[in-house]
Amino acid sequence: MRRRHVLSLVGGAILFPGAVLAQGCGLPSGAEAALADVTNLTNALRRRSGLSPLDLSPALFAAAQDQACHMAATGRMSHSGAGGSGVGDRARAAGYRWRFVAENVAAGHPDAQAVVAGWQASPGHRDNMLSRQAVDIGLGVAAGGGRLYWAMVLGAPL
Repeated sequence: MRRRHVLSLVGGAILFPGAVLAQGCGLPSGAEAALADVTNLTNALRRRSGLSPLDLSPALFAAAQDQACHMAATGRMSHSGAGGSGVGDRARAAGYRWRFVAENVAAGHPDAQAVVAGWQASPGHRDNMLSRQAVDIGLGVAAGGGRLYWAMVLGAPL
C-alpha cells in the first residue's frame, strides 16, 4: 500500500518529512487548509468518476509550490517556470522520477472551491484531474500582487 504524506505549515513554509518548501514565497494565510481542500475536492471528483484517489507526493508538492511561487513573483500565470522549465523538468528537479506528469495552473481564484470549479469547467484541466494514469498529486498556492496563484501537478512514478 502506498504511504500518504501529511502536510503541515510552520512559519510560512510547507513542511514534509525531511523537506522544507517555499521559503520566502508569499504564502497566503490558510494555505495548508486550502491545499487540503483542493486535494479533497479533486479526490471526490475522481471517486464520483469511478477513479482511485490520488496520493500526496512531497516531490510533486515541491514542484507545484515552485511554480505557484514563480507565477506570483512574475505576476503571470504560465506553465513555463523559472528558466523556461516545464512541469516535467520541475518534477524531476524535485526528485520525482515520472512516467506520467501533468499540470494545472490558475490565477485569481480566491479559494479552493473556486479554483477546482474553474479547473473542472476547463476540458483540458478536468482531463488532467481525471487522468487514469495519475496516481500522485502535489499542489501549490502563492500570493502576489493581490492575487492567488495555484498549481496542481499530477503524476505517476517510474
